[in-house]
Amino acid sequence: MNRDLTNQIIPSMAQDQKRCIPPHVADAITAHVGDNDLMTRPELRTRAMEARKGHDKLWAPFFEEVLKPLADRGDMKASLRANEVRRHFQDVSDLCLLDLCKRREVAIKTTGSGLHQVWEFSW
Repeated sequence: MNRDLTNQIIPSMAQDQKRCIPPHVADAITAHVGDNDLMTRPELRTRAMEARKGHDKLWAPFFEEVLKPLADRGDMKASLRANEVRRHFQDVSDLCLLDLCKRREVAIKTTGSGLHQVWEFSW
């Protein structure tokens, strides 16, 4: 398997090094051998961080179209049906949405379930 060979070759190349392989060298190796799907923690973290960037892009229109007008009216919270929230965050799991709100310092909680689920955002 390509990933197994890469897992073996990189440590072999680095064993005589006094320091880590420089990032530009690692990038050159990656460019040469391609995506090796090493199936390691760093790969998972990289994928998660890329997904978070996508979630951040979804946040901007939600903030501008939904939350900001309510705040401009003087409201300190918004209660939205799940389908209204999902319109902005279609492919984002509930857990990721909770994390996104936490990173944006907006409190969020849910009540109900199914068609009657309501998301309450407060700031």
